[in-house]
Amino acid sequence: MLEGENVYFRTQNGDSLHYTRDGSFELQNQNGTLSLVNSSGNPILDTNGNAITFNSDPVKLAISDTGEIVATDATGNEQTYQLSIAKINRPEALTNVGGNEFSLQDNEQLELVAPGEEFKTRQGFLEMSNVDLANETTEMISTQRLLQFQSQAIKMADEMMGLANTIKR
Repeated sequence: MLEGENVYFRTQNGDSLHYTRDGSFELQNQNGTLSLVNSSGNPILDTNGNAITFNSDPVKLAISDTGEIVATDATGNEQTYQLSIAKINRPEALTNVGGNEFSLQDNEQLELVAPGEEFKTRQGFLEMSNVDLANETTEMISTQRLLQFQSQAIKMADEMMGLANTIKR
């Protein structure tokens, strides 16, 4: 999970650079090496803009609060990477491209964030939905009652028109 306002992981989708808050990472075999990818299968980038790849199968993978990834293989060798985190100054400039990913048309609104500044990563956590179930249920009931009231009003108006037509004859 990524904590911080307007901060996103950087991913590579073909030739395009995408941004996501989806912290559900997986290891995927790509051309004989293991790559760290998001749930859409797109490689996660490090601070140099390269895909994060591992030489051997890590038995332990740890991500610190600052976004540092330490992968330890069976022989005890460690590989260290730093997640590339971007801060989008105007998130309304992001375009949804699907799969929890966004693209940015105007790169002037982007700044790369130094490790430990303005964000924290949490291993083993996923971001919560911003939907309040109790509030949404209350809104749904309120809307349903409003529709019932309007339906009753239309029915009564129709009956009054029918009564007026019979009196007129």
